[in-house]
Formats: sequence, structure tokens, C-alpha cells
Amino acid sequence: MSFKKFPIARKIRCNVKNSKVIEGQLFITELKAISVKIKDLAERINWQNKAFHPTLGKMVAYSGKYVRVV
Repeated sequence: MSFKKFPIARKIRCNVKNSKVIEGQLFITELKAISVKIKDLAERINWQNKAFHPTLGKMVAYSGKYVRVV
């Protein structure tokens, strides 16, 4: 029996302290955005699409896969 290697589904992990979903789109804090080191995930950060949250501060849009932990 041979084992096939499957590509790892890369996702960022977000929580309520570093992300918000606004109109179906995920926005992450700039601190979370600069901490993303994997090139595939970093390319999915849209630095031009920004939002400001009163408690979380400046946020940028993220269009890749993610896991949102509550």
C-alpha cells in the first residue's frame, strides 16, 4: 500500500482579537498581516483595501483561506 502525499491546505488562524468579518470579507489587523511569513498567504493580503475599527485599529483585507477561532 502506498501513501500519496497531499498538498497541505495552508490557512491563517484568526480570532476575535485580530480579525473582523465585514460584509462577508475578512479583515485582519495590520499586526497580524505583517506576522504572516508564508509567501502564498502573504500574497492574499490586499493592502489597498483598508478599514478602521474603533478598538482594533487599522485593518487590511485578506482573501485567502482562514480558520476563525472563537
